[in-house]
Amino acid sequence: MRMLCLFLLCAASAPAWGPTGHRVVAILAEERLDPALVARIRVILGGDSLADVSTWADEARNLPNWRHSGPWHYVNIGDGETYKSSRKEKRGDVLRAIERFQKDLTKRSGSLQKQRDALRFLIHFVADLHQPLHVGRAEDRGGNLIEVDWFGRRSNLHRVWDSDIIAQQRISFTRWAASLPRPTPEQAALWAKSKPLDWAVESQRLRPAVYRIRDGKLGQPYYADSLPIVRERLTQASVRLAALLEQSLR
Repeated sequence: MRMLCLFLLCAASAPAWGPTGHRVVAILAEERLDPALVARIRVILGGDSLADVSTWADEARNLPNWRHSGPWHYVNIGDGETYKSSRKEKRGDVLRAIERFQKDLTKRSGSLQKQRDALRFLIHFVADLHQPLHVGRAEDRGGNLIEVDWFGRRSNLHRVWDSDIIAQQRISFTRWAASLPRPTPEQAALWAKSKPLDWAVESQRLRPAVYRIRDGKLGQPYYADSLPIVRERLTQASVRLAALLEQSLR
């Protein structure tokens, strides 16, 4: 029982997208921002870039002040359910966290530290919400409890979508960012107008493709089907993060 509890705790704390995915979203978002706003953001972040702090929220879960933040990285919505009808996590979820920290960032009366924390969380959570298994099924902990083979190596479905698909290309996060096609102005405007709940619905609708794992031995066919989804979700997250920061800091 003790080992099972330890396994479940580790499964619940798996980071979304992994460092590479988060940095890709941050790089592309900063690319879209006005230089004056980028300079202002760097003042708030103490000189760091968006990419520099994009994984801070995962590290923060080990800090005394933020150990309660684990559930903020995801939201559980069952098949056939909506966010409204789903059972809510008492400690919060990614949608409520984004709403909270956007308000904190918008307030001019808050301390610099409060704005810094809000910004670091937002950079991370916007990306989290675009990973399909962070709008997950509670019964398998967003795919963490589904063991699979990934090109002959033991993994789980959540880890495949967090990092294995991205890592399969064996390139740096800067090359990953450079490889993604930039959306047209019309496409970017459409994505930017959407709300966090819309992003959650999109992730939920992608789950049937994510769970199409047959015997659990995942290789080139699954990778070829999944890579375009990952590429689009990273690009969408970057556009929406940039738009959210513009709205919050203008």
